[in-house]
Amino acid sequence: MRTTLLILLMICWCLGSPVSEHGALSFNDDGYIVDEKNNVVQIRGMSMFWDKWGYESFYNENVIKTLASTSGNGWGASVVRAAISEKSVTRAKNMIDWAMKYGIYIIVDNHSHCAHQEADATGSFFSDVSKYVNEKGYNGKVLYELYNEPLYENCSNGTITSWSTIKTFAEKVIPKIRQNDKKGMILVGTPYYSQGIGYAGDDPIKNVENVGYVLHFYASDEYHDKLKNALRRARCKKIPTFITEWGVSQASGDGNLDWTRINSWMSWVEGLGFSWANWSVSDKGESSAAISGGGSNGDWSEGQLTSSGKYVRKLIKGLNAGQSLSSVGLSTPTYESCATYEGSSEYSFVRMGIGEFGKRIDAEDYLDSNNIETKTDKNTDAFNGMYITTTNSSGAWTTYQMDNVPADGYYVLGVKYLAGNGDLTLKYSVNGAAQSIKLEKTTGDSKFAVTFAPIPLKEGSVLVKFDLGGVSASDLKFDSFWVTAMDSADSVEFGFLEVDEDGNRIVKDKPIDIPDTPIDDSDDEEDDYSDAVFAGKVRSGVNMLVHGRLLEFSGAENGAALNVFDLQGAALLKRSVHGSGVVDLSQLHPGAYVVQMRGAGISKTMRIQLR
Repeated sequence: MRTTLLILLMICWCLGSPVSEHGALSFNDDGYIVDEKNNVVQIRGMSMFWDKWGYESFYNENVIKTLASTSGNGWGASVVRAAISEKSVTRAKNMIDWAMKYGIYIIVDNHSHCAHQEADATGSFFSDVSKYVNEKGYNGKVLYELYNEPLYENCSNGTITSWSTIKTFAEKVIPKIRQNDKKGMILVGTPYYSQGIGYAGDDPIKNVENVGYVLHFYASDEYHDKLKNALRRARCKKIPTFITEWGVSQASGDGNLDWTRINSWMSWVEGLGFSWANWSVSDKGESSAAISGGGSNGDWSEGQLTSSGKYVRKLIKGLNAGQSLSSVGLSTPTYESCATYEGSSEYSFVRMGIGEFGKRIDAEDYLDSNNIETKTDKNTDAFNGMYITTTNSSGAWTTYQMDNVPADGYYVLGVKYLAGNGDLTLKYSVNGAAQSIKLEKTTGDSKFAVTFAPIPLKEGSVLVKFDLGGVSASDLKFDSFWVTAMDSADSVEFGFLEVDEDGNRIVKDKPIDIPDTPIDDSDDEEDDYSDAVFAGKVRSGVNMLVHGRLLEFSGAENGAALNVFDLQGAALLKRSVHGSGVVDLSQLHPGAYVVQMRGAGISKTMRIQLR
């Protein structure tokens, strides 16, 4: 009798559930998700947090039951995303069974930032999972997310993983699924934190049905605003897209919540009809987490939810029940015409932790980190009221990428910080070369100080890593940093120029101490530029003239050297010269430089401007 009752309860539960109502899901030719009856549908739900660091405790039946339930403390979700980090087939099977038991769809997510270097292991994982799906008859109800968030080709830093690399990886894994599950929706991550859906749209995976692409965003992050256009473009260009992860927070997963931006984002998403899963089912203690109390057993009351949890549960429960946008606090946005997006194949994605040269980079917007925590304190003068500290001084570090450095050379690094316990040395590296900056003790706990030091940078993009090992949370509150061009006064202060007895500024030789410097020192000769005077010492018969990008010289004696410096005193070009000739300067960027000819009693220095 008891067994019969349980079976009846299960039948009642599943009747009217999302899976029983819609069956297998697929993308239609317009990029919308449709059910077995070809009706356009939207599914909305939650993403689990990574299944490690203790948060795997949330991967249990009662959590799935709570997410699926439409009554009491239930969420009314129609999908759950299992963020499986170590390719555990057992965990995937359990989550699939629980999702099917309570009638909701499930995304099995290979939660990796480097899946393209694990194609064989990924293929084996999805082969085992899809085989189980086929055996249990769940075909079409389980979604396969092959690659959570691609980052770098080498899985560490540097070159962003290209769509070509991601596509090649996916084409190796997809057949492993299709040999078992012919219907299941396959979702493929896109470049840089799954933001580059436009690249996938221009070069889609062919000859495979029911394949879509992934976009992730964090609504409170102002830099993510432009991803709205990526979604609009995807809808206009009929790119099949699923938002498998979005958060109410900053891109770091933490930070202040901007409710105006959040509501604007979700109005935008709902107006375009995209399906989504919110990050995350956890009690991690960051602003994107949904749970603040009650542990990992589900059935959370309203008081056990964070601001994020309360907001997202209201959206899921209301919208999945057919309520209007206005009833859940959203509005219908106005979109630009699809004609706006015709003819362009250039797509941008937001780079968390990547800043433009010369602009402030907030410390909390790091690219990557270890043992780092974001703090919020509006009573300080920290930018945005946020800064970072260490959670464990053992192995603490954080990285940032700086783009558009104009040329190799020394620049000025500014750091805004609080160091209330005493002076300390902040160690950092540029492209792996160690540097440091002294931070003097600050007074008070609300007004941050600023200090400056020289920093060597290469042209283009550089990776800056701050090493906070040994620095406790009480020692340092790190707010932000920026890099600016060094002027002549900075050059004197930091020892790149000296002032002689006549007041002339003199270039000192200080090589750029970062890897892969293009300056050729293969002759192993010790150079000394200490007599290069900016005002110039003119010797009769020695001439240098610039014609466009060509430097014409005459009067050079045997053994003379012609050198070109930037205004920070860094040597960019060295040539041995004799008599008369021409030196090609086309490799240099437009800007101001110092040219020096020296040797055999000659010392002439002049400033030139290249356009």
